[in-house]
Amino acid sequence: MFNVLGIINVIEKEQALMELTENRTLAAVPIGGRYRIIDFTLSNMVNAGIKSIGIFTHFKMGSLVSHLKNSREWNLDTKRRGLFFLPPDFSKYLFSPNKWDVSHFTTRLGYMETSTRQYVIISGCNMVCNIDYQKVLDFHQKNGADITVIFKEVPPGEKEYLSPYLSLDLSTEGQVTGVRTTSGRSNRDKICMEMFLLSRTLLLQLIDECVKQNKWDLVRDGFMGNLRELKIYGYPFTGYLAKINSLRNYYKHSMDLLKPPIWQELFFAAGPVFTKVKDSAPAKYTVDAAVTNALVANDCVIGGRVENSVISRGVKIGKGARVSRSILLEKCVIEENALVENAILDKEVRVTKGKIIGATADGPTVVRKKSVL
Repeated sequence: MFNVLGIINVIEKEQALMELTENRTLAAVPIGGRYRIIDFTLSNMVNAGIKSIGIFTHFKMGSLVSHLKNSREWNLDTKRRGLFFLPPDFSKYLFSPNKWDVSHFTTRLGYMETSTRQYVIISGCNMVCNIDYQKVLDFHQKNGADITVIFKEVPPGEKEYLSPYLSLDLSTEGQVTGVRTTSGRSNRDKICMEMFLLSRTLLLQLIDECVKQNKWDLVRDGFMGNLRELKIYGYPFTGYLAKINSLRNYYKHSMDLLKPPIWQELFFAAGPVFTKVKDSAPAKYTVDAAVTNALVANDCVIGGRVENSVISRGVKIGKGARVSRSILLEKCVIEENALVENAILDKEVRVTKGKIIGATADGPTVVRKKSVL
């Protein structure tokens, strides 16, 4: 897919994950012990052979830039192509929290206009999955589509974790005939994954038309508003999908990673997931350690009991301490005889000796970065 340009639109609601997104964008939120949310979207593109990828940035980009800055792990550290950070021009537009606002694209026109690629794949970053974009391109070309929208058909019990979403109506041939916004209560269950494939020239044309007509939602007005004029097809994705748009979903899908079939599919199905490499020692377990059904990253020291939890790099858990159904981000310290249960601890949190941290009635307890409890 050398002839495809990649665009990752990381503009999300600033407080999507509350405490976890106070000082970082959602794309940079750690997940799975060693990864960031953007790693999945970026790896999907790299595994498909896409060599030029632009990231539409917004606010609070420090953590994201630090994570991706040399792009070596994704083999994008090249002179002519590679990874591009594309900040907006705040002097021209008042930016909306809607990541599909046309103004987000008009200030990056230079990146798209100077490219020689025939196609563009545009994706948000809060839909976590492992997808083969080569199959999407083959589907697009086989059907002679103008735009291909990737969707997932889900049973009623799973829709609440993907809400809110766009729901697609399809013909028997797979062409999109209608679209509506739903909160998860509708019987319609073909859920748009916010991933689109179209020609670069068509994208530029649709952006221009939206601006001239004073329409500012690229998906609603530019794509779906032209259902009669364009051949828009839906590509069915059948793998595991996690939408990270709330603390509840973040916690739920992090716990899903403890299930081997989901872990295998998400990290290896269509290709590996790459992340920033840190050359640190393997995790160390003392004679008092007891670990059951947990993901433990490198450079950890485990001296207590860990069960059903995700433990990130550099975490230290003291003798007699217990961590259960929790997510501990980098360099947290759980001192002796402390208890952490049903909680999410941001980076460098210290839980002192004998302290008890537990869930609230509203869900898992969330502790801000560098807190001492």
